[in-house]
Amino acid sequence: MKKFAVLMIACALALSSFAACGGNEGDTQSKNESEASKVISTEDSKAPLNLSALSADLKTKLVATETLDKSSEDLFNDTGIADSTYENYFWFSEMSGLSSETVALFEAKTEADVATIKGFLDGYVQSVKNQMKDYNADNYDMATKAVIKTSGLYVYMVISPNVDTIDGAIASALA
Repeated sequence: MKKFAVLMIACALALSSFAACGGNEGDTQSKNESEASKVISTEDSKAPLNLSALSADLKTKLVATETLDKSSEDLFNDTGIADSTYENYFWFSEMSGLSSETVALFEAKTEADVATIKGFLDGYVQSVKNQMKDYNADNYDMATKAVIKTSGLYVYMVISPNVDTIDGAIASALA
């Protein structure tokens, strides 16, 4: 969609340069070249993160074969993270509930929201550790190796046996 818009702007600029006439031709050409350079520099900038595509890619890296996506309402009820603190997110976990494998990523609205979300994710991981300590050694081990990281306005959490692979994929996408 972005490339289509850039293409339409470039076409409009090209057409307007052909329509130029009279003594202002040099000024018009100079202005059009300036506008064209802005379009090129916009096209060279990094595309926004596609959370849906990243989520789908990360699901292929999980041990879990089926996942459950958490709605914003369930997310608030389970973690305290309010939808007023983020623009976009994904949160998915192993569907059966037998594993603590969970991956979440949030695009916070502000830097203050980054800290708030990170705090709730820290609490979530601690809760998983507390629940699994004397109950399920594999889930406890996953929780002790969990990562919670930030990058700009993004905050993410990985609880998985494949924590290094998934962490690397997210870090690469955010770079």
